[in-house]
Amino acid sequence: MSGLFIVMTLSGCASLIDEDTQLLMQGRQNTIIEKFERKHPDLKNLSLQKIGAYCNALQVVRSYRKLERCIDAYEAVLVEKESKQDDLATVAKSVASIFLPPTQDNIDDQIPLEVRRAILHTYRANFALDTGKYERALEEALKGAAIQESLTIGSFPLGNYGQAGLAHAYLGNPDKAREYMKLVDTVKLQILFFTLAEEEMGKTRNQTNARICLALKDFACARQMLERQTSKHASENIFDALVFALDPVGGAVGLASEIAIEAEFEAKGFKEMYNLNTIFMASKIAMETGSYADARKGYEKFLAHHASNHFGYAYYVASYDMGRLHKREGNRKKAIEFYRRAVSEIERQRSTIGTEASKIGFVGDKQEIYRELIQTLIEDGQLASAFEYVERAKARALIDMLAAKKDFSSTSMSNEEVGQLLASLEQQEIDSHTVNLAEIGRNQPGQLRGKRDYVTDKLVRAAPEVASLVTVRVPGSREIQKLLPRNETLLEYYADGDSLIAFVVNRKSIKAFKLDGKLLADDISQFRQAIRDYRSKRYLEQAQGLYDRLLAPVAKYVKTQNLLIVPHGSLHYLPFNALHDGKRFLIDRKSLRILPSASVMQYLKRGRIKNSAELLALGNPDLGNADYDLKFAQDEAVAITKGKKRTNLLLRKKATESAVKQLGGKFRRLHFASHGEFNADDPLNSGLLLAKDASNDGTLTVNELYSTRLNADLVTLSACQTGLGRVASGDDVVGFTRGFLYAGANSIVSSLWSVDDKATYDLMTRFYRNLGKYDKRTALRKAQLATRGKYQHPIFWAAFQLTGNPS
Repeated sequence: MSGLFIVMTLSGCASLIDEDTQLLMQGRQNTIIEKFERKHPDLKNLSLQKIGAYCNALQVVRSYRKLERCIDAYEAVLVEKESKQDDLATVAKSVASIFLPPTQDNIDDQIPLEVRRAILHTYRANFALDTGKYERALEEALKGAAIQESLTIGSFPLGNYGQAGLAHAYLGNPDKAREYMKLVDTVKLQILFFTLAEEEMGKTRNQTNARICLALKDFACARQMLERQTSKHASENIFDALVFALDPVGGAVGLASEIAIEAEFEAKGFKEMYNLNTIFMASKIAMETGSYADARKGYEKFLAHHASNHFGYAYYVASYDMGRLHKREGNRKKAIEFYRRAVSEIERQRSTIGTEASKIGFVGDKQEIYRELIQTLIEDGQLASAFEYVERAKARALIDMLAAKKDFSSTSMSNEEVGQLLASLEQQEIDSHTVNLAEIGRNQPGQLRGKRDYVTDKLVRAAPEVASLVTVRVPGSREIQKLLPRNETLLEYYADGDSLIAFVVNRKSIKAFKLDGKLLADDISQFRQAIRDYRSKRYLEQAQGLYDRLLAPVAKYVKTQNLLIVPHGSLHYLPFNALHDGKRFLIDRKSLRILPSASVMQYLKRGRIKNSAELLALGNPDLGNADYDLKFAQDEAVAITKGKKRTNLLLRKKATESAVKQLGGKFRRLHFASHGEFNADDPLNSGLLLAKDASNDGTLTVNELYSTRLNADLVTLSACQTGLGRVASGDDVVGFTRGFLYAGANSIVSSLWSVDDKATYDLMTRFYRNLGKYDKRTALRKAQLATRGKYQHPIFWAAFQLTGNPS
């Protein structure tokens, strides 16, 4: 709620609350959004006041993609006004308006542009806090505070101090957070001749500092802050605290007739709506301090209110805590019901965020909810449902990353048609979650879900490959089991903190195991570090330790030679083929393939893809720097094409990004013998480094792959670190393999670390010779075993893995 900008309009001594403010306080944000979008679809020719009301509603319902667009529109109008602020006519109008009663027509002129700029920083800080970008939130909050502090009148940096305190709390800087709590306690508001009463300021400060205490998990402090405002006046009307804490301008205007405002507030029944925030905080404090009866009573009251699902953060936390309470009482069924509700709300909010980085940050502190749901399902014997939620979580990572893209490539319909369906699906999704039961009755939510499902089904039928990326339509466990070849076992991991669960799935059964996940990421990192030292065998200790943790507990249930592994979190960085049972490497006993999620199997083409041309090989592209030249990569590309028909060999300056985009869709196999560049901060801009030309910069990025059409049975990335991707907050890895899978590749061979040029030449030439005799999985395994005969250390042969279809 900290981004609300509430403006009271006055007429003489009477207080009138404008229509949008009334709707907002009644929990009818969807009405504001629908009305605004109907009248102003392009966000043009609007006052800052009008755009601000729209942004407020979007912030409350957590419709982030639209909120970003709204904030940008707010800034555009502000910049235009700032460019005219030295104009004499504009100045005269602003000065004159100060002495007029505030109305919707002149309110923009009455509010200094400096204050509007501070409000803009407040909007951006709120968004950054919600999406886990705490450094950015701190930066925006401090900019807003600096503007407020510079004002002679109307200075009110309390909200920005509160944001800065929250950011420091989430960044793990408790001392800094408490410094801002002290600053919050010093803030006074003065507008012209009025100074806000200390009693009212106390309510505002306490609300702000209570939130910081909750972020610090200092529940005694939070309780103390709430208890400070239990005076008769404060407990009766939390409305004043919200007005002054969150909107200095609206608060200042409302101050002129406070008694009339309170009377109207009471008459319109708004008090209960705003008391929900206090009810939630008090319930959370009770929950975390062991007062479970009080927590349950408060949460039940909160969740029973028709507007509770518009308190985004509070709604899913309350649902999750209710699940915890029921589980504590031994009622797993009820616990699962509330956990599912919490997960649904998290996914609903996350689906409205437009950028991959923001999505990953948003889900960062929410993984425990998924974990508790999955573990409780397992404890309840619902292994199939637990497995489906694991799959849903992993499918969500890729879905969310791509949800904002509108230039998807589809083989079955035009990009324009895809875009129209995606836009319709997005609107139906928003409509289905902003519905207000008290306002429209009980039938319409079902009708809205029906419309959403209709659009989703249409997208699935018309462009299933696109639908797989933007809708959470994970196949059921039975369907996944049927997709498994009879001679293959699926081993899927789900990791979160110290929790690690392994599912062993075949066509007939699903089994779940709780494994030791403590310090798993550290152990994997040490293993990779040990592998780097090719003169030492110290890697064997870590290889055996990881085998004992990850494979030994499930080994007797993996009876097939073929093994499909779906990693999670740091396990994406692990070369499973190099794990050791004390006698042999895993590769000596099993043929492996990898998938980002088991659900991907439904989109892999059955059988080998036929194409007019056989192999496009790009080797040692000219990158304009001799330090990047790869002699054996060039020899490798020459060797695998030598004597082969229907091939195209492109070396040095001819090995361009443009050639891939123009020719790639014509070849059954693509081979890249080049450098790869992994960007951990911006995974979608990781890229394969190729030669540049007049049309392209030479970097074929992951982002570009999602708009590229291929029809490849195999893509081989004989490059550095092409299998890696960003692993953050429990989210699935984002990397080249996913991009090529979506672009139309059936299988991808990629590497987990920087590979030796000469050893890779030997491995790849053997791999391509083997392809004429074996399937891809077996061909790669035999090539790795043969390479190990020459280069025994795993740094030379274990980096490569097959993702996708094994045949």
